[in-house]
Amino acid sequence: MGIQYQISARTDQDFALLQVSGQLELEERGDFLDILDELLATDPAKLVIDLSGMERMCSVYIGTLIDFAARATEKEKSVAAMLPKLAADRCRLVGMEKAVQIIETPRR
Repeated sequence: MGIQYQISARTDQDFALLQVSGQLELEERGDFLDILDELLATDPAKLVIDLSGMERMCSVYIGTLIDFAARATEKEKSVAAMLPKLAADRCRLVGMEKAVQIIETPRR
């Protein structure tokens, strides 16, 4: 199915929102990295990645988000990820919240 996404900058609230849906499998990682680069190029200092609409997400994306947060920090930006409870719990188990703020959402 691949990745569907939309980036919207909410400059009045000083954040950019990336909404992602579909399936994040290993083969889509390159596309996802390109999407994250596009998000990083936006002006707001806070970057929010809404993954609550994901059908499936390969565990390699946890590391991808941690790496992205490190790159964002270098540009004086912060990263938050919106995740359903099960995914949020898994991300907390591996310590992702040390780099990425985790926002629990109801599953869509």
